[in-house]
Amino acid sequence: MTTPKPKEHPVALPGLISRLHNAWRALVGTVPEEKAVAPKRGYRKALPQRRECENITFNHEGTDWTASVGRYPDGAIGEVFLSSTKPGSEIIAMGQDASVAASIAFQYGAPPQVVAAGLSRYGSSKPQTAFGFVMDLLTEVKVP
Repeated sequence: MTTPKPKEHPVALPGLISRLHNAWRALVGTVPEEKAVAPKRGYRKALPQRRECENITFNHEGTDWTASVGRYPDGAIGEVFLSSTKPGSEIIAMGQDASVAASIAFQYGAPPQVVAAGLSRYGSSKPQTAFGFVMDLLTEVKVP
């Protein structure tokens, strides 16, 4: 009996994983240790109930967006949420999903610089997505 071949995932996961791995290796030496690692492996560092929140409005590829950035008391990014003036479209849902996933990663200790450096780009610099645009603004990532 032969084992069925696993179904290929439509998203290029190996490429994404490789980019994230390379971004981590490139940035791990420049990220302060307390921001690079969660306080205890596998535990979420919850944000305080009342926290600083910064709203950033911008236009990316013809769509107006607002990013809300929540921070820990020490100024570290703990959450990023995207919203748009055109609710209901798939691209906006994807931006919101990316921001939720990244927020969870931040709360488990992932450095925002690593997340930003691993996102899709046109060529080697301009971010392809609204979420990438916001992450570049927040982290001032310079991609070679």
